[in-house]
Amino acid sequence: MKEEKTAPLRQRMIEDMDIRGLCEKTQKAHIRNVKHFASFLGRSPDTATAEDLRAYQLKMTQDGVSISTYNVRIISLRFFFGITCGRDEMKRFMQFHRKPRKLPIVLSVEGKPKISPLSPRQLNRAFTSAKHMAGIQKAATLHTLRHSFATHLLEANTDVRVIQVLLGHSKLTTTARYAHVATKTIRSTVSPFEQMKLLQDETLRRGLE
Repeated sequence: MKEEKTAPLRQRMIEDMDIRGLCEKTQKAHIRNVKHFASFLGRSPDTATAEDLRAYQLKMTQDGVSISTYNVRIISLRFFFGITCGRDEMKRFMQFHRKPRKLPIVLSVEGKPKISPLSPRQLNRAFTSAKHMAGIQKAATLHTLRHSFATHLLEANTDVRVIQVLLGHSKLTTTARYAHVATKTIRSTVSPFEQMKLLQDETLRRGLE
């Protein structure tokens, strides 16, 4: 009696998969997964209740079924109940398993190398080598990098108070000395007198029009 009921049901599911163009490999997987559920149930799978689905999912979880295998079986059952059995409401009783998000790797303070820090001589040697490779002929030193950093920020219209914080200066006057080096900024600065003259010229022009 059971065999007579299962065969037509299986055939109908195969036809439903054919209609939707599922490949042979996918069809075999769906049939195998529904058969696995029927074996757990002990009767025709189309007679399953919400509690049966809950018990099946709990059993898979307790058995330590992998996340991928678990989810593939759920996909097959969703097709079986939603399409072949016309019991779309059963889908809400089936939950997918999600892979736990891996925490980002953080190196501990103890992952610090057991070596001595670079000496000033080693730093100077590395800087001199890099300067030579870059073809720089100026008599630049490591401290030149600090001056260049501050000057370029100033020429990029960075607020001098921001530069003060970045350089660690306690007084703004110390930072202000870079202003005489930032020639681009100085050349592009328009004095208040020039702005007033431009405004007067513009007013006169409009009056003549």
